[in-house]
Amino acid sequence: MHMNALVMGGTKFFGRDLVRCLLEERCRVTLATRGRTVDPFGADVERVVFDRTDCAIMADAFSSRRFDIVFDQIAFEPKEIEDACRVFHGRIGHYVFTSSGSVYAPQGPRLKEEDFDPAAIRLDDGREAPFDYAEGKRRAEAALVQRATFPVAAARLSIVLGPDDPTGRFQFHVDRVRRDEPIVVPRSCGRLSFVSAAEAGRFVAWLGLQGKTGAWNGASARPRSAAEIVQRISRVCRRSPRMLEEGDKRDRSPFCYTGDDWTLDAGKARRAGFRFGGFAQWFDAMVRASPSSA
Repeated sequence: MHMNALVMGGTKFFGRDLVRCLLEERCRVTLATRGRTVDPFGADVERVVFDRTDCAIMADAFSSRRFDIVFDQIAFEPKEIEDACRVFHGRIGHYVFTSSGSVYAPQGPRLKEEDFDPAAIRLDDGREAPFDYAEGKRRAEAALVQRATFPVAAARLSIVLGPDDPTGRFQFHVDRVRRDEPIVVPRSCGRLSFVSAAEAGRFVAWLGLQGKTGAWNGASARPRSAAEIVQRISRVCRRSPRMLEEGDKRDRSPFCYTGDDWTLDAGKARRAGFRFGGFAQWFDAMVRASPSSA
């Protein structure tokens, strides 16, 4: 039986990869967005325009709808999840929330799912929005676990790399190497976990289509440091990198978050049958395909 899937978001970055995976699996896909971004899916998907920040509008948009799976790509705060739990009560079979590896605090190496328990978060502690990104995702997960009346899963993704990355972090490095411009990478920078946009979309789809519940880390097997990223780009571009240990803040690699390793252990997903490709399998091709910047 073909599943009826709702994707809240799905028109940007790896959300498009998620939708492509669902269509390949012959799901009936509905995209729910604010209607501001053109998507490439044409008549293959149905579309609903809604305002995620208004629970009444959201309830009206889905009042007569039922879905096997809801994929939530756009929740960043607990209220958004609490609204969704009310709206979709009794109407869906499964809910997959795209969370983040940022939920882990403190950051460290080889973080496993049990290192953050959203059930232990108090949502009535008096703290109010706006929250920073990491705290917003923590509390969103907490709201999902504590309020949902349907099965739920959270995809805790590592840093997602892709040609359409809205943060520009990947393209920053490629452009600087190609233009022979300096990149500041302090010696103290630790290693990070990464995953490609295509694999992130495939992973989120897998969680829903396989009916997985609970928290799941998503990351390629081998972490990399900012220096390794620059060196690999340089090899692909056949350039000599200009890496400096000190320099202007504007030249600093955006992959220098901390002096310690900050990595995710995706062993749980691998043991359950999901296979992340090796870093080199997708990274080199991504560099070659990245657009040239003027």
